[in-house]
Amino acid sequence: MTVHYVSLDQEHSDAFSTYAARVSEAIRNPPLLLPLSKEKLKDLPDLPGIYAIFENQELIYVGESGCLKERIGDLFRTRNHSFRRSLGEERFSDFAGFERATTKRGFTPEIEAALTKLCGDCLSILIVPVAFGRKEIEEQFVAAGGKLRNKRGRRGR
Repeated sequence: MTVHYVSLDQEHSDAFSTYAARVSEAIRNPPLLLPLSKEKLKDLPDLPGIYAIFENQELIYVGESGCLKERIGDLFRTRNHSFRRSLGEERFSDFAGFERATTKRGFTPEIEAALTKLCGDCLSILIVPVAFGRKEIEEQFVAAGGKLRNKRGRRGR
């Protein structure tokens, strides 16, 4: 087996750093936020990128995906998104009959409805299509911590 080593010059490294900084700045100071509602799903792009969730204009979650439309759709399927499960547990654990949701079981229909309403009424989202480096940019936000609800899972080891 032959191994070839390609060294990128500083100019290429600087270009990526500038690109990543511009994306991060757009997330920190979003130009436009959309309500986090199911109705908006049809307008989302089938592109890779980063999505940022805000509550009262404060950044609370940053995620990345190879397909923004599909992943944002997962925010309305409790079994598919840890953010939705943790938000539901935090906000609705005092509901009668509350049971913790898992990747195999969602919340009760009443809690699911209340959680979907909460998303539409109180949360907004920023979509940033990103062709490359989306995971690295997301990881920078998660590593910085703050008030983000991101959980370090298998990918964050």
